[in-house]
Amino acid sequence: MLVERVGRGLNPLPTPSSLHPTPHTLHPVQVLLGDRAFCAYADMVSITQLGCDAVFRKHQSRTTTIRKGKIVGDCDKLVTWYKPKQCPQGLSKDDFDALPSSITVREIYYYILIPGFRTQQVSLITTLLDKSSYSTLEIVGLYGKRWDVELDLRHIKTTLGMDILRCKTPPMIRKEIHVYRTEFRSQESEFRMNSV
Repeated sequence: MLVERVGRGLNPLPTPSSLHPTPHTLHPVQVLLGDRAFCAYADMVSITQLGCDAVFRKHQSRTTTIRKGKIVGDCDKLVTWYKPKQCPQGLSKDDFDALPSSITVREIYYYILIPGFRTQQVSLITTLLDKSSYSTLEIVGLYGKRWDVELDLRHIKTTLGMDILRCKTPPMIRKEIHVYRTEFRSQESEFRMNSV
């Protein structure tokens, strides 16, 4: 999910046509929201080098300790991440060598007390370091909207029978998704006609 920084606020943007934002689809002042899979040192550096920001759920392999970092508020602190000792898989040696030795990120952790939610504690990592411009509650709320988008996508996939794709090769999977997308659009237009 993409969001745009506007003054001292954050506004959701329409979903890009690409499923995976790239340097060609990200523009300065945009904020990329994602899950733990994106919360890697190299990803955070790459996104900030594009002039963008990120809000990701912290990967479970990183530990949380209240003793490290500069506390900027309740359950909110600035921490220093150091470059990994080994080059991660999927990153070239030259790109790895070009990474800075450390970056400062903001870690926000909060508790979910809603019955039915499996997760009890969530830790977010963001490059939005200025607490006066981006409040803790605003970032937590933004991440909550990302979760709502995930649930909506899951609902659409289940409704259309896309929860399990049956094709095996990438070209056939693309064709299968295209068929589902066409079916979804026809159902959507039929729904609009019936509601008028």
